[in-house]
Amino acid sequence: MQGDLDELRRFVEKVKGLVAQRADFVEAQTRIALVDPLLRWLGWDVSDPSQVQVEWKRKGQKEGVDYALFEGDDLLLLVEAKQLTDPLKDRGLWQLIKYVPISESEKARWGILTSGRVIVLVNADQKGTLESKIFWRLDLAQVDAPGGPSLQEAADNLRLLRKEALSSGETDKAWDEEQVQSKARAAVEALLGAPSEELVELVRNQAGASDLPKDVVAVHLAALVGKEPNATATATPAGGGVTHRRKLEVYDRPFYEESHDAKAVDQFLAVADAIEKLASAKRWAVKKKPNMYYVGFKYGSRICFLVHWISRVSWDLGFRVPEGAVEEMGAEHWSVHSYDSKSSWAVIRCAEPETANIEELEALFEAAYRFIAGA
Repeated sequence: MQGDLDELRRFVEKVKGLVAQRADFVEAQTRIALVDPLLRWLGWDVSDPSQVQVEWKRKGQKEGVDYALFEGDDLLLLVEAKQLTDPLKDRGLWQLIKYVPISESEKARWGILTSGRVIVLVNADQKGTLESKIFWRLDLAQVDAPGGPSLQEAADNLRLLRKEALSSGETDKAWDEEQVQSKARAAVEALLGAPSEELVELVRNQAGASDLPKDVVAVHLAALVGKEPNATATATPAGGGVTHRRKLEVYDRPFYEESHDAKAVDQFLAVADAIEKLASAKRWAVKKKPNMYYVGFKYGSRICFLVHWISRVSWDLGFRVPEGAVEEMGAEHWSVHSYDSKSSWAVIRCAEPETANIEELEALFEAAYRFIAGA
């Protein structure tokens, strides 16, 4: 049945199996084993040339695109397939985009580039950089993996490639809504990433906490969007952005290396892994929750501790602990950057991040877990 979630689950497991086997499919094998079944799941009849035309090309063109999907005379979607192990770099996206839109009579706003494992949806009508044209990028091998999208999230986005969604304008509407969200995120990041004195003062007054140091308020405002106070804001330009539909992102090394120094990413991920191992060894009931700004460890809905980006090349640790725990920290290579008694939030920084050892902070981690979990 079109769009059946169990069927998609089986397809995802097939992709994961091929990746685990390190299958080195050439493009033709990828199309038969993965792309055709995916199109069928989306409701496209790959055996009906009135719906799906393969090796389709414009009149007068020597090269074509792998699939062109139609409803009647209306061209709705172009699909360019690559081999399973293809990283889907910019060249493949430009190769696809040059076919979209075709003309006013043969207009296809949407195109996907896929290796069977990874699917990238692009809107070729969008002006600006290549990245501004990307709606979402989905790695099926990361579905239901830590930091990856859920099966339902994957299905919801893939269904924007159905004939009904494309022809009715549902896909266009979803894009427009994402653009609004993207611009709002950019505006908030620009505002909070480098908070003005007026904003800091407003927050202090509204919170009834005019006694709070201004620099502490600025730190917490900037931390909400993963920035260092007074740093240059890197807002997404109007009309486009770095990546759309963040919920589909996999927060792994390649993701963080898009906006952070590679050595800093090594340190950041090593510390996050060390915290996860410590929590597991202690049998703490916390869940690891990564996002674009930090990797947090939550007890229920509350963060106990996290490792957090403060700039392109630096990070720190955050703990929710009673003040006494900070005073008794006694770690040789770590220092207290700030402590907010109202939120019980401590920011700890490492003097030698290249050799950061969280074992020195074990008592602080323990205090944070007990403080939140009530253990």
